[in-house]
Amino acid sequence: MNTAVWVTKIPLDADLSEIQDLFSKYGILAEELDTGKPRIKMYTDENGNFNGEALVVYFRPESVKLA
Repeated sequence: MNTAVWVTKIPLDADLSEIQDLFSKYGILAEELDTGKPRIKMYTDENGNFNGEALVVYFRPESVKLA
């Protein structure tokens, strides 16, 4: 079952906590096993700058539909 949401067109000045705050409204975010941080991958361009795309992973598949 898919528990991930691919998000595009995020403002380039957004940070991890803003993305976490927004998407946690739709369900529990999965956590990294080693750090306990939410499983949110913010993608960067060749210069290391955020490119406006992210992968947000939820704990339950039902949250994907809500998001």
